[in-house]
Amino acid sequence: MVNNSWIWDKVRDKKPKVLWHRVVWFPLHIPKHSIVDWMIILDRMPTKDKLARLGMATDGIYNLCGIHIETRNHLFMEFMECHFSCAVWNQVLQLCCLRSRQFDWDNAMCWVVEKLKVGGSF
Repeated sequence: MVNNSWIWDKVRDKKPKVLWHRVVWFPLHIPKHSIVDWMIILDRMPTKDKLARLGMATDGIYNLCGIHIETRNHLFMEFMECHFSCAVWNQVLQLCCLRSRQFDWDNAMCWVVEKLKVGGSF
């Protein structure tokens, strides 16, 4: 009988773990949320900018502000440019007792990983 884990180890492309893996995949995670988080981190969400590049009928504009192109960074990182995203993220940060920070995506992920290492919470 062939060992299934041996087959999996032979066919998969094994890469080193990324620092943020514990932020997405942890005990008692909700799979749907983890998959969405994973897609956001890897910039694979079907945002309007991507749909427009694929030829889908969209103007690319973020509906909630009506000004900027909808990208992952606009939704999650450049929220100071968007009055709607700014209001939402300021509320989230306030509920978590955190201050608003301006990061690029990589620095934001390092900050989250570091905060989760210390005591397991923000």
